[in-house]
Amino acid sequence: MILRRPRTLLWQLGLGLMLVQAAAILIPAWYAYGRFQKFHERQTLRMLERATPLLVDRYTTHLGENGDLNQLQKLVQADGEMTGERITVMLPNGRVIADSMNDPVTMENHRDRPEVAEALLHGTGSSRRTSATIHEPSAYFAMRIGDASSPKAIVRTSFTLVAADAEAAQL
Repeated sequence: MILRRPRTLLWQLGLGLMLVQAAAILIPAWYAYGRFQKFHERQTLRMLERATPLLVDRYTTHLGENGDLNQLQKLVQADGEMTGERITVMLPNGRVIADSMNDPVTMENHRDRPEVAEALLHGTGSSRRTSATIHEPSAYFAMRIGDASSPKAIVRTSFTLVAADAEAAQL
């Protein structure tokens, strides 16, 4: 049996002090990281809030009886590539008619998405959730085209928070 020398008081105090110092560094760093994440999410949502009205104006002429949905799809894809945002245009019943990342024919109905339901009721809506399509946490902003009694469509923009985090990491 090997006998160990008892640890000295100085060694015990040093270990305790190191643990206190580590906690004093890690707790504020964890708090600051969380605050930065929330700030970055709010900034991402504000970016979407500023861009969406411009897209609504751009897409309104392609909706209605004389609208060309093929032309709208091309325009949405080009705008999505240019902005880096995901753009989805849907009818009030939730049927997707244009999307910058996917074929709208293959997409499921979006009427029950929180931001879409809110936009139908109040004109605009937003949410932060994991995308059912791309399976990444995303920020969403939706805007109704037309008034509440007779909406024509909803334009929704989104940006993955994974991409937003990557951009923030470059700062």
